[in-house]
Amino acid sequence: MDDEMLAFANKHCHSLSLRSIWSLIRRLCKLYNTFVGTGRDGSLQQLSSLLQSSGRSESLQRSDSSRGDHRLSNRDSSQRQMLLCTLSFRTRIVPKTFLVTKPEHAEKAKQLFAGTNVSICAGKRCLGAAIGSKSFTEEYVKKKTYSAFTHGLSSRWTFVSRTMSDIQNLLVPLEHAIHEYLLPALTGRPSCSSLERSYLALQVRLGGLGIANPTETSAPAFLVSVKLTAPLTSMIVSTGTIEIQLDYNLHVLQSLKRDISSENHKSLQQKAEGIYKILPPSLQRCFDQACEKGSSSWLSALPIADHGFHLNEGEFRDALCLRYDWSLPNVPQHCSCGKQFFVDRAMTCHLGGFLTVRHNDIRDFTASLLTEVCHNVATEPTLQPLNGETFSYRTANTDAEARADIRARGFWSKGQDAYFDVRVFHPNASSYVSKPLSALFRTHDQAKKREYEQRIRDVEHGVFTPLIFSTLGAMGREATIFYKRLADLLSDKQDKAYSLIMGWLRCCQSFAILRSAIMCLRGSRSSYHHPVYCDLALAVHEGRVSL
Repeated sequence: MDDEMLAFANKHCHSLSLRSIWSLIRRLCKLYNTFVGTGRDGSLQQLSSLLQSSGRSESLQRSDSSRGDHRLSNRDSSQRQMLLCTLSFRTRIVPKTFLVTKPEHAEKAKQLFAGTNVSICAGKRCLGAAIGSKSFTEEYVKKKTYSAFTHGLSSRWTFVSRTMSDIQNLLVPLEHAIHEYLLPALTGRPSCSSLERSYLALQVRLGGLGIANPTETSAPAFLVSVKLTAPLTSMIVSTGTIEIQLDYNLHVLQSLKRDISSENHKSLQQKAEGIYKILPPSLQRCFDQACEKGSSSWLSALPIADHGFHLNEGEFRDALCLRYDWSLPNVPQHCSCGKQFFVDRAMTCHLGGFLTVRHNDIRDFTASLLTEVCHNVATEPTLQPLNGETFSYRTANTDAEARADIRARGFWSKGQDAYFDVRVFHPNASSYVSKPLSALFRTHDQAKKREYEQRIRDVEHGVFTPLIFSTLGAMGREATIFYKRLADLLSDKQDKAYSLIMGWLRCCQSFAILRSAIMCLRGSRSSYHHPVYCDLALAVHEGRVSL
């Protein structure tokens, strides 16, 4: 009977459908109490080729009853050949075959597969993860941890965490290296406290640096992986209904991803709120600014100099000091204006013209983008002189030479001029520190509108929009609406995704404002310049300078 079955399999092996193969394999696995793995591409792993001297197959078998697999069972050679011949149907040829067993089953496995090219081992690397004994897993994780640290790729240990359980203790050396070596080298600070480590581990959008603690994330990552692969596991072990359940399982998988993403978002938000409560008030204010939309874009972008997304070492560390209210190294005791130097003073000191440069950088960048989608774009346009008009607000600008920062025709509506005025304020100034950030943006929006809106509406018959920014890159409500509209127009003009344009806009603005803030901190504020008082032509002539 066995000979007839083997002959039938050899004769019809290439004419069977994949569904029929799966059905036959499942029946044989139940008969022989063994386990069949699947390959990277979903095909069956080839076992039988290496039973022949010319075979070149690789597969990974595991005898582990604790994970749902069954013990190896000794059968006569013809039945074993029948099973292995069937396993070889429609498989991808790969170099070697390994059988991973528990230590107590190693001798029986060697006897069962004697005379074949199947290698019996206690552990093996499979698709970047370790399968096998605990000692093999521990050794593998140690090597992987070192590789992750030296290459700086957190995705390496993230993959390990998702594919292997109970490895938190094995990742302690990695966390020690991050805490004691990586973070001090990154921030330029001699040490990192436990509180600092906790908030630096948060995601960038939540105020952190996104350098997660692997000992805390490994267990949740593995549970998420198990939950996501549950539909696939059910599909593999089901009997004869793979194609029928495929669409259903894809739908279930998408639903699982949405649920897991929502749960993960809530978990991270709760963790961030817990850390926020124990922070000092000054640092809480920094976190409020860091969590504003777009203010952390400079951290999430890759440092590519060709696109302007880069900072040198000193600028990066200064940016971190501004972000987390850390003390700045190597700063003068006094500002060029004669007053004591401190960060808030540097951000508001008019000496040196840095505040004007900061304002003009945003104005010019915005105007250059408006030229892509609007007509009659101009910077510093002079408003029409008044002819006896009066305004409701005492602070309205009534100067004969009054100017807005930008004018563009057709931005909000066709044929109508839109006017914009930029303001950048420092929310940590002494007069602002007691007010919430949202209230400050609202105050500056209203101040600009009282100054320009009625005059532009009644005299210019245009529309006015204030563009308010903080020194750490956050935008006010009116500015956010404006840049969303601008991104929408650019998206239509360039035929690109709105999200792509908006992300680029936020990132460019974040870097521009951050560089201007660093310039205010480190720039040279000369109270006067020294022009060259000499006759250059006379000096060149009398000195017979070679031209």
